[in-house]
Amino acid sequence: MNTGTVRSTLIGSLGVALALTSGAALAISFRITDLGTLGGPDSDSFGADINNSGRVTGRAETAAGEVLPFLWDGTRMRDVALPTFLLSFGEAINESGQVAGEAVIPGPNAHAFLWDGTRTLDLGSLVGEFGTSRGYAINDSGQVTGESDSLGVGGPHAFLWNGTTMLDLGTLGGDSSVGVAINASGQVTGSSDGHAFLWNGTTMLDLGPGFGLAINASGQVTGMSDGHAFLWDGATILDLGTLGGTISGGADINASGQVTGSAETADGEFHAFLWDGTRMVDLGTLEGGSSQGVAINDSGQVMGHTFTADGDFPFLWDGTALQDLSALIHPADPLQPFVTLREGIDINDPGQILVNGINSRTGEEHAYVLTPIVTVPESGTLALLGLGLAGLGFTRRRRAG
Repeated sequence: MNTGTVRSTLIGSLGVALALTSGAALAISFRITDLGTLGGPDSDSFGADINNSGRVTGRAETAAGEVLPFLWDGTRMRDVALPTFLLSFGEAINESGQVAGEAVIPGPNAHAFLWDGTRTLDLGSLVGEFGTSRGYAINDSGQVTGESDSLGVGGPHAFLWNGTTMLDLGTLGGDSSVGVAINASGQVTGSSDGHAFLWNGTTMLDLGPGFGLAINASGQVTGMSDGHAFLWDGATILDLGTLGGTISGGADINASGQVTGSAETADGEFHAFLWDGTRMVDLGTLEGGSSQGVAINDSGQVMGHTFTADGDFPFLWDGTALQDLSALIHPADPLQPFVTLREGIDINDPGQILVNGINSRTGEEHAYVLTPIVTVPESGTLALLGLGLAGLGFTRRRRAG
């Protein structure tokens, strides 16, 4: 959503693999990486966002029981907290690995923060040191949006941190607003007094009753407006409809303007959907129940959840079918027998998926990254072809930079 996009370069490698297999059937599976913790063996970690190079942010417990924001750089987990942070969370990461989030500081107040690659900055608030603020999204320029206490009466206001100053984006005429997503141009979407908005750099535009959740590099926005998923194309609001029911909402948008989210069906269930530019496609569910699309990459792959009587399961829709992510972990992976995936968080353009799960051997909840691999079942060989699925014809995600 997540915001300048780096695409996978797997096409050449996969072309070689296809030639070598002489028509052998290929299947996609995943290897799983445990991101670990910031402390001892009894600690937990939770992922919040992944960028296109596989770097991750979230929050993790230390051996002392502190909860701190982390950066996973592909090899190790490090904290990006200031010594004054009492409790803090990494919420979003950009392509440079900069992290934005929120931290409780002595006071007690919460302040938005930015880790800029070398140091962590306390962004303060719109009313100074003693106000409260929270950072929710970051673009590739290191601009941050979220919400902050503001001058005067009323609730918090959406803000834009432009690198030196926290700017008050105002409201749609009411008391409060919150910035939820930001693109490479510094355009922001979110909600103000129960209405979705787009801040275009100078003006807050009203996109109807509801909320904006995601924006791409072109400034297209999705969320909910008047009870339905919508797509703002820069000039008009397109009602994406439903799957036969009355309610729907968009959760994420990719560079092509494809949208995923959840929509009510005629029988009152909620199913994940893909808006393909023309129509709303029902992605179905696993074992009945309901489902929700959470994130979409520039290839049109959708990651989300299904909810059944037996529990909640993260899924991947690869363009043809809804698949249980747990069933796609390669059986030779040493973590496969022990890790239960509980919450799908995000998918990047190369097809890596950030999930939270639990290890049955330890009972710990950890963040995990699932990296796609290509398997040739007939020969029993396992070919690690980079990180992506682009070579299979998938060409991602909301991350607009």
